[in-house]
Amino acid sequence: MKRYPEDEQREALRLVMQHPQARRIFSQRKPIVEPVFSSLRSQQGLNRFRRRGLRAVKREFALHVLARNLSRAVALLAALVALLYAVLGRLGQAVHDFLERARQPAGLRHQSYPRPGFLREHSRNVLRRPLKAEVFRLPVDKLRRMERAARSHE
Repeated sequence: MKRYPEDEQREALRLVMQHPQARRIFSQRKPIVEPVFSSLRSQQGLNRFRRRGLRAVKREFALHVLARNLSRAVALLAALVALLYAVLGRLGQAVHDFLERARQPAGLRHQSYPRPGFLREHSRNVLRRPLKAEVFRLPVDKLRRMERAARSHE
């Protein structure tokens, strides 16, 4: 039977794992390590090694791990780019809104006004109308006729 240098370490680990506290500590590794081997098996098809000899198997496993790490790096980079795109998009919209409001005259910066000249035009129209027309909501020409009729009867 051929023995490798790592066999002594394996035997030492078996002795350590007989203690309950060591088992509890190593069981916490399970959620961290198992998903990696699961993805190596399912996504990369690493159900068995295709090389013979420990050196070749180590090289093959290193390539699988490298591919897994690269795929994780690409996924994290894509998530970072999406996050930056969302943040910069919102920041760009906020800057655009700020600049649009800064271009408007000081009294017209309230959101409810549909356009910058709305208040100016509206105030001109209100000031041109007679007060009675605004109070009773009657047409101006009808009010003028009523005023003329009242003057003629005096």
